Parts: sequence; C-alpha cells; structure tokens
Amino acid sequence: MNEFYAIDNDKKELRCLCNRLLFILNGEDIEIKCPKCKRIAVISTKGIKNVTFK
Repeated sequence: MNEFYAIDNDKKELRCLCNRLLFILNGEDIEIKCPKCKRIAVISTKGIKNVTFK
C-alpha cells in the first residue's frame, strides 16, 4: 500500500509513519542525518512536490 504526503513549504520536518524523523526541509535543501555517525548530508533541490511511502 502506497501512501502519499504533500510537502508544505512551512513544514520543516517529515517523519515516517512510525514517527522517526526522515529529513528536515531547510528552504530548498534536504538535510538527512546519518543514524550511525550523526553527520548531516545536504541535498540541494528545486523543491519537493510530494513524498511516497511504500
């Protein structure tokens, strides 16, 4: 079952259905923290339209 979530520009975090933080939206950048080493990967985008859970 796929679940779709729209991303609101005012919303800064996206969490999984289990409530674990998936990423932080910082303007047009996506920040993802590595659960092992705690480094943050920053992915530059031109915006996100939606997110799909599979």
